[in-house]
Amino acid sequence: MSLGKIFGWYTVSFIAVTILIGLAQALFGLPNKWVGWLFMGLSLAIYVVIGIVTRTSNADQYYVAGRGVPAFYNGMATGSDWR
Repeated sequence: MSLGKIFGWYTVSFIAVTILIGLAQALFGLPNKWVGWLFMGLSLAIYVVIGIVTRTSNADQYYVAGRGVPAFYNGMATGSDWR
């Protein structure tokens, strides 16, 4: 699976989780504590699915991502950590 597809699925999933939790809070009156736990749990589930889909047994993939991360995605990762 290409990095673009993975990023796309992550983005769509994250937006869907956010919308679903907002709808659940509006329709069912969920307490804020539940909203926080749901957001954390569902976000973690997205990461677990991505980890399972992109698993590898090649050690090079763990250290430098197999040198397969394009500059655009590397820039986004660096930009998200910039202070």
